[in-house]
Amino acid sequence: AHHLPGHSMSEAFLGKLEEWLKSPAHQPLLIDPSAHPAPPALVSLSDTTLHDYQQTGLGWMIAHYQVRQTGVILADQMGLGKTLQTLSFLAWLLEHGHTHGPFLVICPTTVVATWQQQAAQHVPSVGCQVYSGTASEREAKRKAIVNKILSQPRARQCDPALPFEVLITSDTLARQDASFLSKFRWRAVVVDEAHCLKNPQGKLYKTLLHDYNYGMCLMLTGTPIQNKMQELWSLLHFLDRKRFADCDAFVSTFTSLSSRARGVLQDIMRTYMLRRTMNDVKWKLPPKKEYVLEAPLTPLQRQQYKWLLTKDSSVLMALADKNNTGQSSSSSNARAAAAIATNKGLNNLVQQLRKCVSHPYLFDGVEPEPFVEGDHIWQTSG
Repeated sequence: AHHLPGHSMSEAFLGKLEEWLKSPAHQPLLIDPSAHPAPPALVSLSDTTLHDYQQTGLGWMIAHYQVRQTGVILADQMGLGKTLQTLSFLAWLLEHGHTHGPFLVICPTTVVATWQQQAAQHVPSVGCQVYSGTASEREAKRKAIVNKILSQPRARQCDPALPFEVLITSDTLARQDASFLSKFRWRAVVVDEAHCLKNPQGKLYKTLLHDYNYGMCLMLTGTPIQNKMQELWSLLHFLDRKRFADCDAFVSTFTSLSSRARGVLQDIMRTYMLRRTMNDVKWKLPPKKEYVLEAPLTPLQRQQYKWLLTKDSSVLMALADKNNTGQSSSSSNARAAAAIATNKGLNNLVQQLRKCVSHPYLFDGVEPEPFVEGDHIWQTSG
């Protein structure tokens, strides 16, 4: 039988992975999360207690760190506390990992403040700083860090005490200010929203892969794969360039539906990734409660609401006529045109009524002059 070149490539690639998965060198990396739960008192947290599944996640990260795994993916579904588990992991490294850091957290600009707030709330003993701001503000921060290093004895400057243990910055600045940030020997780098690394041709991907120096990479993402198998390869290639060097071989191998390929891929994912969904842990979470609070319209809103209905009464009358008669002697084209006009008018009326119940000041001429802030802003809206 003749085999296509792609088939031969897949067979060779699959064989190498199977050989590695069965090798003694791989066995320490195949970590069962349930076999390594972190004891509740293993890390000092303030104002919080980890859920059982979060302790399991912490233990899983610790176990990988202890076997010197170069990188892993925490892929829990959004809402299960990846940030808290990660901060617990960094706190454990500082308390029990025989290291003083530094650690780098890279996240979208929109959640930099969230990371800072969560760190201050849950691990206040960890020295966290945020690297952000204008160009001049960042320049001042860089000078302060450099001065701290230069103030130490020369023998210490190769592994200096820094003014932070964890540095939090945005993915934009991690790329833009790489000439400074890449000078550090980061003990671990955390990449939040790691789907930003699904494009191996992206600037951040290339910068982190080739310019930064770090011991372990922890990726956080709720969607390790969304559309293409290439996205998963991109993350694995980032974590292990030697093992997952060939994208074409990876894609052609694992887009196959063979049970052999599926089994190998499952073993690979158990090696590098931990994912739990809401359904996996729902019995450990408190039941969701919903409260509906009805807010009546204020007098100004009622006045505005009635005015809108009166102004567009023709739309409502047309709708009522249509519902009452259900037919007309006019042509079908005329009826269709009238229906379209009625629907457009009705949609516009609904939008205007929504604006009214949101706040009457959304309409021009309703807010009284002078336009100043005050209690009238909340008193006029239900």
